[in-house]
Amino acid sequence: MRNKILLSFFAASLLYGNDTCYSVQLLSSNKPFNYKSSFPQGAKIMHINRTYTLRYGCFDQVRDAKPALRRLKRQFPQAYIVSTYRYRFKDGNSHTKSLQTFKKDLYFQPANTKKKHPSSLQKEESNIEEEIIPSPPIKTIVTQDATPQVSAPKQSIQKVRKKSCFTIDLIESQNPIDNANLPLGTKIIQKYGMYIAQYGCFDTVTQAKPTWQRLKKEFPEAIIIPTTQEIVEETTEKLGPIHKRFQTIHTLSPLQQKPKSSLPKPSFYKKVPTAHTKQSNCSSETEKNIVACRDKCIENKKNYPWENIDLDAVESYVNALVEQRIPKLTIPKSSTRSLSHILIGNEENTTYPTPQEKLNFYTTASLNINYGQTDTNGTRLDNQSLTVTAGLKYKYYFLPLWYFFTDDRALLYLSKSKAETKFDVKELYISSDGLFDNQANFLIGRKYLKDKRAWYYKTSLDSVGIFNKHDLLLYELYGGTRLTDSIVFNTGEDESLVNLKDTKFLIGHLSYEYLKDNTIEGFYIHEDGNLKNADWVGIRMQGKIERFNQDKISYWADVAHANGSYKRLRTITTFPPITIQENKKIQGLGFDIGGKYTFTRYNSAIAASVAYGSGGGNLYRQPSLTNNRSNYLSKDISFRRYGSFFNPELSNMWISSVYFVHHLWGDQNKTAIAALHNYMQDKASSTQYFASPYTYAPNGKKKNLGSEIDLILHYDLFDDTYWRFVLGYFFGGEAFNNKASKKDGLNAQIYFKYLW
Repeated sequence: MRNKILLSFFAASLLYGNDTCYSVQLLSSNKPFNYKSSFPQGAKIMHINRTYTLRYGCFDQVRDAKPALRRLKRQFPQAYIVSTYRYRFKDGNSHTKSLQTFKKDLYFQPANTKKKHPSSLQKEESNIEEEIIPSPPIKTIVTQDATPQVSAPKQSIQKVRKKSCFTIDLIESQNPIDNANLPLGTKIIQKYGMYIAQYGCFDTVTQAKPTWQRLKKEFPEAIIIPTTQEIVEETTEKLGPIHKRFQTIHTLSPLQQKPKSSLPKPSFYKKVPTAHTKQSNCSSETEKNIVACRDKCIENKKNYPWENIDLDAVESYVNALVEQRIPKLTIPKSSTRSLSHILIGNEENTTYPTPQEKLNFYTTASLNINYGQTDTNGTRLDNQSLTVTAGLKYKYYFLPLWYFFTDDRALLYLSKSKAETKFDVKELYISSDGLFDNQANFLIGRKYLKDKRAWYYKTSLDSVGIFNKHDLLLYELYGGTRLTDSIVFNTGEDESLVNLKDTKFLIGHLSYEYLKDNTIEGFYIHEDGNLKNADWVGIRMQGKIERFNQDKISYWADVAHANGSYKRLRTITTFPPITIQENKKIQGLGFDIGGKYTFTRYNSAIAASVAYGSGGGNLYRQPSLTNNRSNYLSKDISFRRYGSFFNPELSNMWISSVYFVHHLWGDQNKTAIAALHNYMQDKASSTQYFASPYTYAPNGKKKNLGSEIDLILHYDLFDDTYWRFVLGYFFGGEAFNNKASKKDGLNAQIYFKYLW
């Protein structure tokens, strides 16, 4: 087994080729987010495997991406390097460069030195960009040379011409930019459908670099680029040669003025008053075209005094003060990265992420109505219940790369037979985030574990794990147990079917995205508890293909083999009756194969699937860790895949299903799903495993269990608040003859969730 696993890793690594690169992942979310002006220039929002991510750059090697990672860590403390496909950057935002090219572009981009006719320049600029808030034009006053000349008639002429120069590109945004928070003299243009803030017009890169170094502290994504700007030129014409003299109006901040004999004490706060303007005829390359700068306000930043302290300014002042008092002393600056920096956070992160913590509250209500089968004596299995849940989710980064998370809830359950309240800790764990460039993260505590289709596992377990996320090659390894009782309730998103207390488990998962949005995955599950002692080895292939007309074909295939035993209680008809526990053999095959075709222009889709779990002497049983609820047909709509009422375990059974999905008014958050399921035993047997408690055991003579029709309506009121209506009607088959006088059954659910 060990050799097979190593061989699988080796084979997956061979699939990496020239079509992949390394990118810096800045953010990730399960919900869409808009492009913000604070995002780095060239960063791209991607939608990958139902996750929205913000990624920057496409580099050939990991070492090429590390300079960008170090630069962006200040703004995005949780940033890390991932592997991805190059064609995800094919829309022009790509940064597929070598390290040398990246460093070159980080500081400047070469100007086009080829001269063009002014008319062509004007035509080219008009097609590319539109100036929204123009900066004051550089005013050049041209007068006669100081050498005496013969007086002549004078004529003042004002001309506007194009000038090729270098400017500092500060920020880009899809929304209009407020110039109140930008340096004085900044102009805002509209280019490629984006709003861009540009500062200055410098003749050379060397001229622009000191200003760029000053501004990049407040605008980390600032970059020097070549451009063409309009210059207003006033000339005084007269007879004889014309000599030009330049006069530039600019302002200087206190730190840019000439130093005095004593060391000035700077302000250690980032937000400082704007310096007074000052006229000067400086001809220095460094001072030319410099203006005073207002600090940029950071969006959504808490207004704590210590957060505005400029630690770089404090360090520079202290170092300068020490070197002034002790001239021969040189203060070294360490650039090494210690093990503590790797495990705790990057050395450049002197503060915690913002926001450092997040707290959400939620409440759910579920009304569940069940009318089951009626036996030959007229006894009907039915129940009506109301479940109300109130809970909180809390996430806290106590270190830059480590966080604490908990999800706690209180439940009130009311039914016609009982009323009870319970408290449940759904999740409580400590985990790393982006450790070792996100190649190995660690977790300890109670975690809600689930695979994408919830076919192998979906439950809360107390575990220790190591995993890697947001990469082409993913792995997960969790081991542990369940220390307390699981709350068993058959309703809601997180319904739990069995009590897993003292159940020991081991979960291994390996996934490789061999093509965009297409993965091949391997699973290993070991379960040792009061219900089963078995091992599962499975493989999964899933993905989607987009056709030329934008329609999509999605597919999935899960195949697993189970080997072990399960425990069953059997009553011997003696006097008095005796109940004994038997160990039954598990050694069978199960699969679930299906596909979906999405008609994009009609906001609809059709799907079909076939599921099988072997029976008889080669019995297949599913792991006790799953509840067969998934959202594989429509985003954010989790439902019972094998029927709302019947809801069987995939064992000794064939299940054929067809689906119709329609997004109401073209909105994916307002969806209707209709499903038809047909159930057939693999081997006729009186033993059948149902998650639903509202059916009787089959007669063991016929295989036809029946059919079910489901209708699901999901409506999002607003973000994270929705209601859902589910109706399932079951038509019992011949397998229930002589066991139930009324073989049909009905399940109706109304579910509401509110998050704030």
